[in-house]
Amino acid sequence: MEAKSVSEYLTYINTLFETESIEKLWYRGQGKLNVRYKLLPSIYRSSTTNNVEYDLFQRFKAKAVPFLKYKPATEWDWLFLMQHYGVPTRLLDWTEDALIALAFAVEKRKTEDANEEDACVWILNPFKLNQQFNAFEDYQFIPNIEEQLIVDNFKMLPAREMTIGRPMHRLEHPIAVIGSMNSDRIIAQKGVFTLFPQPFNNVTSLEESKNNEEFLYKIVIKKEHIDIIKQELIRFGITENSLYPSMDSIALEINRDLG
Repeated sequence: MEAKSVSEYLTYINTLFETESIEKLWYRGQGKLNVRYKLLPSIYRSSTTNNVEYDLFQRFKAKAVPFLKYKPATEWDWLFLMQHYGVPTRLLDWTEDALIALAFAVEKRKTEDANEEDACVWILNPFKLNQQFNAFEDYQFIPNIEEQLIVDNFKMLPAREMTIGRPMHRLEHPIAVIGSMNSDRIIAQKGVFTLFPQPFNNVTSLEESKNNEEFLYKIVIKKEHIDIIKQELIRFGITENSLYPSMDSIALEINRDLG
């Protein structure tokens, strides 16, 4: 599916809801549509993926404390904080807001290289994802990351425990979760997440997963339509400050209005 305007984009999403009897959809905008940008968390894009997560986690905890207004209560709180500040984690960001995802797909395209490529918005049915892999298939809601079943299957383990052999009874596929709303940005962006298993061996991206057509869809935004869509989103109030609430974003909006 391709969308040349915001209205075409929203029409396609409405059609999904109506024809597929879908309860909920999540969205992820990506500014480049090519094979290098797979639906994988940042930690899997590193050449040193295996067993590095626990070390990153411990280093972040040790160095971040002096700068925090409060100390995170759980490992998951720390993980979300790491994600917020750009440290590689097993979390892949999504949003519950279709227009916010579209804005992410088109707004960061300031280089010639970026403008030479198409963008896209991935659409995920989180219930179908969890059902596909027989996890939480009877749940009426998306599970909270703090739930015991998630802790048992996805809890972070030290490298020495992972190198001995894969622990028994741990899920080897991603699941859709809700998590700690511990930053203004997550709240503003209506952030939700897919949680991947701890790095051990090669992990399959969502778009390469078995039966991915059951839970995953894609809308392509051709590069020649991106500027039009950016302007339409501004008309609808999707601006820098709505995506990244801060003084810097306010200043960017004011400067843009000045022309």
